[in-house]
Amino acid sequence: MKTKIFLFSIFYFLFSQILFSQKKEIKLPTHPDGSPIFCEKFDLLEKTLPHILDQNNLHNNVITKSDLPQITASNRTEEDVRIGDAGESEFEIHAAVNPYDSSNIVVGAMNISTSGGGSPSLKFSIYYTNDFGTTWAKSPFDGTLPNESVIGGGDPMIAFDENGNVFFTWILLSVNATDQLGKWGMYLAKSTNNGKNWIISGNPIELDTFTNFINLGDLDHAVDKQWMATDHSPTSDFTGNIYLTYVDIETMTGTYNMKVKRRLPGNDFFENGSVIISTQNYALAQFGSVDVGMDGTVYVTFFADTGNDNYGIYLTKSTDGGVTFSIEQKISNIAFPKLFSGNFSIEGIDDNRIYPCPHVVVDPSDPAKIYATWTAFGIDSQVSNGLDIYLSTSENGGDSWSTPIVVNDDMDDKTHQFYSSMAVNQEGVVFVSWYDQRDKNGTEDTNYFMGYSTDGGVVFEQKNITTLTSDFSQISTSNVGIGPGEYNQIITVGNYTIPFWGDGRTNDGQIMVYAAFLNVFEEEEIISINTQFSLEGPRVNPVKNTAVFELILKESSDVNVLLYDVLGREIKSIPKQNFDVGRHTIKLEVDELSMGEYFVTVRTDFGFKTKKIILVR
Repeated sequence: MKTKIFLFSIFYFLFSQILFSQKKEIKLPTHPDGSPIFCEKFDLLEKTLPHILDQNNLHNNVITKSDLPQITASNRTEEDVRIGDAGESEFEIHAAVNPYDSSNIVVGAMNISTSGGGSPSLKFSIYYTNDFGTTWAKSPFDGTLPNESVIGGGDPMIAFDENGNVFFTWILLSVNATDQLGKWGMYLAKSTNNGKNWIISGNPIELDTFTNFINLGDLDHAVDKQWMATDHSPTSDFTGNIYLTYVDIETMTGTYNMKVKRRLPGNDFFENGSVIISTQNYALAQFGSVDVGMDGTVYVTFFADTGNDNYGIYLTKSTDGGVTFSIEQKISNIAFPKLFSGNFSIEGIDDNRIYPCPHVVVDPSDPAKIYATWTAFGIDSQVSNGLDIYLSTSENGGDSWSTPIVVNDDMDDKTHQFYSSMAVNQEGVVFVSWYDQRDKNGTEDTNYFMGYSTDGGVVFEQKNITTLTSDFSQISTSNVGIGPGEYNQIITVGNYTIPFWGDGRTNDGQIMVYAAFLNVFEEEEIISINTQFSLEGPRVNPVKNTAVFELILKESSDVNVLLYDVLGREIKSIPKQNFDVGRHTIKLEVDELSMGEYFVTVRTDFGFKTKKIILVR
């Protein structure tokens, strides 16, 4: 049986005749038995390499390391705003918020373009804000290496450590300009000033070398699609650990090893050793995702094929800080078109880049509650002619899972919804975002949607969060047919939910980083659905000195009252106390606070309710 090796998400292109003294026939790599290695990268190489081999210079693609001009975003209350440079092709978006200063958010993206008629150029873009998105600046760091010519790369990933420093990991394919040695590496950089400047670690997370630029015949390992998460729990025994999961593909044998590495508190590097979490001999394994519960439990999911296109999503966990992991268990089957077959397509996305892209998130309000989301046509078999967003829930730390539901609520089974991202806020509200083509109406118009659930992922309220659509028939014309990338990111900050995505609304082939600062409490009260309690008030709004609420309990409960500002920062709280059955008056003193809008959340054993107050003088 032919072995299929999927080396993807890292775009392979060569820049010069220095590597090759004359133009050569391109031959796709094969295994020793002659069976082909199926890979989107090789498909892309076939498209781009003939043009690139005609170039006469070797590009280092290193920008001047100086401060770049500040980028002023639109008012965040206007919802979707551009935070990236105009005229760029930036995609595969990842973002993180500083857990110790929520006004500091850092966003990373790939940046690749063929505009101007030249060969493709690849670098990375990092944007940061220190005022909760009112203004953004671009870091001079671009992910390239001194004396290295970039020939491919991808997968920008961001995580904050226990001190508010931020780490960036990425994959880079390069050629040394001196000895012409090819490198396939996963690298690590650190910023101590909120994402402005970065220092690259002298110890790559993974690194392999090669000299055969026609078929990569001497490359032993190809790492791909890493994901990171930090343990920020103040009560965990492993607070400050950063976990990284990725696939290590043994290119000579076709073996897929899903791995996890750790960065320990105080270190500027990941440990050399790793834990292999895929214990079966999968025909394919990819798309690792990791998150950490408030009790320090590490959860990792990945997509795998047990053979003959039997696709599924699997979960493993660690309770000892990533030293050991449980045997992986299947969350769900996934009905999906045969990968790399070319018999299924979405306009604007390369046929070999359409994936299920699963993600896992732990509820910060309940460490035993876990959510997984992915893209599919169905569970055990195809039930729709269009892709949908699926979600499954575990209430017991991943030991068992609910029957997956479809999140998107459109009724047309021929339109596509794909590439979901997910976050859960401190109140347990689940947020999912995705690309959505329900309104294409015979065109390739695509919007970005977000849904939220206050009942543990049973029912989702959802809406289009883009003010202008993107024509996906144009979205990939400037990035060698790649399209928007396989993942975006959604984060939560207090009452705010902030999705980031690659947006092609200019319809000229350029893809820009967009964000939406959404406060779902501005339009309506948000309450977890439960009949055991209700919250009335405030009695007077606007409030001058004291906000007064009435809490009605049908059963006794512990009650906690929290006050947030518009940036999602906790301003003050009333300590948790036990209330008996009946009506209770809650008074929150706010006379020392500045005028403006605030949000009061009352938590009970049965759920929560949040209300907006306006403070005046």
